[in-house]
Amino acid sequence: MFVKNTPWSLITILIVLAGLAGAGWLYLHPSGNPEKKEQGGKHINPVPVEVDVIKQGPIHLRLPFSGTLEARAEFVVSPKIGGRILSLAVDLSDIVNRG
Repeated sequence: MFVKNTPWSLITILIVLAGLAGAGWLYLHPSGNPEKKEQGGKHINPVPVEVDVIKQGPIHLRLPFSGTLEARAEFVVSPKIGGRILSLAVDLSDIVNRG
């Protein structure tokens, strides 16, 4: 079926071509937020954040965690002379001073 060369058929063809060109432009250049950033070829939208005044108060939420603590340095305590310990005046994690 052939298209007749009439003014209406020419206008219809031009409208269809303009629509296809517009759809191609929107597909290749998506519009949207002008603040979009591109990382690695992917568009990344900014994440909205809320800002509030810093307040001082008690902590209501407590969560238990488990784990292992490791010291940065270790050393071995050994006496220079032999003998028995008669009493131990300190306990673990007690603060000791010289003398």
